[in-house]
Amino acid sequence: MDVDIPAVTLLLFGGPAPGGQAMAEFPRLGLDAFCQKLLVYQDGPSVVRVAFNDIAALAQLHYGRSIPIHQGLNRRLTETFAAAIGAAGE
Repeated sequence: MDVDIPAVTLLLFGGPAPGGQAMAEFPRLGLDAFCQKLLVYQDGPSVVRVAFNDIAALAQLHYGRSIPIHQGLNRRLTETFAAAIGAAGE
């Protein structure tokens, strides 16, 4: 079976300090969230998208709750990726 897949890049990264804080009460987050996965893919001829796991949503999934550090990590990741994409387009 021939399948055409558009260009996709999967980046893996992590930070022990924020990852450790996020996992302190929620160790199973390590299965999905750390090392953080970042998927960069093309959606149409001139649109590049970035997708990553929502850490707060994963905490909700695994534990039925999340804590402020999870929302903070999501915010930092979103800001960092948005700035990187903006800078790349300039």
